[in-house]
Amino acid sequence: MATKSKVSDQFANIAYLKHVQIGVGTLEFARLDIVSGALLGDKKFGLLLQRAEFYLSDRQGISFVEDDHWKFGLCVTDAIADTGLHHPEILCQLDQTGMLLQAPGGAVNDIVLFPILQPLVLDFSAFGGILVPADRLYLYNDTSGAALLVAGPTVECRLFYTTMELSTEQYWELIEARRIIST
Repeated sequence: MATKSKVSDQFANIAYLKHVQIGVGTLEFARLDIVSGALLGDKKFGLLLQRAEFYLSDRQGISFVEDDHWKFGLCVTDAIADTGLHHPEILCQLDQTGMLLQAPGGAVNDIVLFPILQPLVLDFSAFGGILVPADRLYLYNDTSGAALLVAGPTVECRLFYTTMELSTEQYWELIEARRIIST
């Protein structure tokens, strides 16, 4: 018999993740370490994600050609080889795509990165949030789709979440739903 989940926090917590891309044209991960086994004991917790704010820096180091992609987002494993949205492990994704344009005073086919207002906000609270295992959350930074990357871009993320105590059965259902048993 399943037991009801208990929300452990009344107000949102804030976590911070940062990833500086080291390799060029690669998929890399930064793990969120907010809980430890010693702290949890036999208890299982989930994070109910309410909001994610993404901040981008070092965009000037990226040289895009048309249809190049720089993807970043949140996932529940670092054992994926690509960031296709068909993976249930991918929670959310943002994509910066190169476009061929003529810049003012520039040559035809200059690549232009438009200024963006930051943070880029994803609000999950409208549908109750996204529940993930507390010990399995990653920020990914994927430049494998950018052919002319000069330097690795940096992605920072602020997460707003509450914790939720889960029964063992609920925890394993969550693990199965995200298909992260083998990771």
